[in-house]
Amino acid sequence: MKRNGADDAMKREGIDDATKWKRNDDARRQIRNDDAGNSESDRKRAQANLPVVVVALVLLVSATGIALAAATDAREAAERDVVERSVAVSIADRLVAADGPTTRRRNVLDPERAESLTVDAVTEAVPETRDRAVRIRLRVRTDEDAGNEDAGNREMRTLVERGDVRGGTTVRRVASLAERSAASERVHVPENGTSMTTPSNATDATVRVVSGNVTTVRANARVVLHNPDGLAGVASVDLPRRARSTLAFEGLGVLEVAIATESRSAAIVEVTVGARE
Repeated sequence: MKRNGADDAMKREGIDDATKWKRNDDARRQIRNDDAGNSESDRKRAQANLPVVVVALVLLVSATGIALAAATDAREAAERDVVERSVAVSIADRLVAADGPTTRRRNVLDPERAESLTVDAVTEAVPETRDRAVRIRLRVRTDEDAGNEDAGNREMRTLVERGDVRGGTTVRRVASLAERSAASERVHVPENGTSMTTPSNATDATVRVVSGNVTTVRANARVVLHNPDGLAGVASVDLPRRARSTLAFEGLGVLEVAIATESRSAAIVEVTVGARE
């Protein structure tokens, strides 16, 4: 049998086998005790660190939950804003469209139609408005506002309002508010004819034959009414916009001519759409 150096050393010292085995057994027991002590120490340290780990896990889970909730809320808010803006844009565009419920023509508002606007009319024009909070306001800039620094802060008139639009999405459109008026005058037409000039903001002329035999009416040299046997009754003549026109009359008689004019004021249409009610 091959002996190791420790056995040879003990043999030289005169240590018998029993003593040698006892020493080896004591050494092994000491190693086991040391290992047990180390394990107990490690276990105690692990137990001491356990609350810290638990707290860290709780904080991590809480932070993750908060982050996910915030992300969900942000996504839902963004989706809601997109829908609200889409509805608000649709309403604003319809209100200034040529065939809209408040216009005479594209971007030109009729005061009476604007003032009589209702929620039902808005819903009919834009069905997506149904069951949503909505407010429509109008601000008009008059000639008196020229040079007035506070004109931009002029209070808007509310035309339509349903529900609570706080926190909703607002869209604005620039338009004109057209005010109409008319002035009439009698025109005596001699045998050699006569003419009259309209204002630059005239939109149309209404001609009524009072007496005589007036045969022709021209607008800027273009024949707009003609009857060789004589005109009769009432007729309307459209005039070029934003330009003066010359009305010429031929024949012999008396006419009543009403010139309609249109004055415009800058206006802002504001549409706010909120959440569903």
